Amino acid sequence: SGSYTTCDEEHPHFDFYSPRIKVLVGDMAIARPVYFRIAESRLMWIPFYVFSLREDRQSGVLTPGFGRRPLAFGSTTTEWEVRNLGYYFAPSDYWDLTLAADLRQQTGWVGRGALSYAKRYDFSGSVEAKLQNRQDGEISNRAWWLSLRHRQQLGTSASLQGSGTFQGAQDFQRDNGTALDDRLNRTLRSNIRFDKRWRDAGWSLSAGASQTKDLVSDRSDVVLPEISLRANRKSLFGKKGADGPWYTRVYYDGNARLRNTRLTTSTSQTDRTRADASARLSTQQRPADWLNLNASFGSSWRDQDLRQGSDEGIRTDQLSTSATLSQTVY
Repeated sequence: SGSYTTCDEEHPHFDFYSPRIKVLVGDMAIARPVYFRIAESRLMWIPFYVFSLREDRQSGVLTPGFGRRPLAFGSTTTEWEVRNLGYYFAPSDYWDLTLAADLRQQTGWVGRGALSYAKRYDFSGSVEAKLQNRQDGEISNRAWWLSLRHRQQLGTSASLQGSGTFQGAQDFQRDNGTALDDRLNRTLRSNIRFDKRWRDAGWSLSAGASQTKDLVSDRSDVVLPEISLRANRKSLFGKKGADGPWYTRVYYDGNARLRNTRLTTSTSQTDRTRADASARLSTQQRPADWLNLNASFGSSWRDQDLRQGSDEGIRTDQLSTSATLSQTVY
């Protein structure tokens, strides 16, 4: 026999009690019958109850909930709701699926689906969708919400990743979200990015696009495309470094970026294309144990808007040198 309660008194005010419990170690426990008691007075009875003792992931019925909710965000009028009626599928180590629904007393229902998948070293991601059938008197309206996330490894030196949130009604997440951050968030974001590295050459490339939409001001910022090319610091004439001739300690690095943006509001649309590039030569010489010589020359250029055509951009050149003398005396 045994009982379960969340009351922390020495003599609990309420509990769930069963006179017979059979335990299958690592699998399940079966209790029959089960009584709900208050002050040891039995108020409710069910013939049996089965609950899992397994620690691994497994398919099963979701735990439902029951309570009241506002009819809309900020509303003082509430309605009854039965939440989380559904099932969790876990057929594989690589993916799982959750299907559930919330039934509401006055405003209809909301269906939810969540798919997660992953394969180590190859890909991972998730898809979450919600569909609402809202009832306002005799009028029925449907709205949807969708969230996507995916990351794909392309060989050992490249990857592709993207994410996005989309919805068909402006206040969908505010009216249906359960977490405070979800209800207060009024921005939709989506992006996609490709990264590639050439390790031997020391080059890396990044290309992507993104969109940010403000649901309050109806302002949309689109970046398409954004391309960045970078050359890591590398010897200009060889790889011997400190053990080679002086010219093997001459290094180069640089980067270039192009970014095209479109800002859209309810009354205007603005397009802008920005570009910047830089290159640098540097050297580190040690003609003697007590003398260090460093020098670098860098040139950078940027243009805030290539579309104007009249401005050739701003170029900046910088030369710097330094000499350091040091000696250790014992």
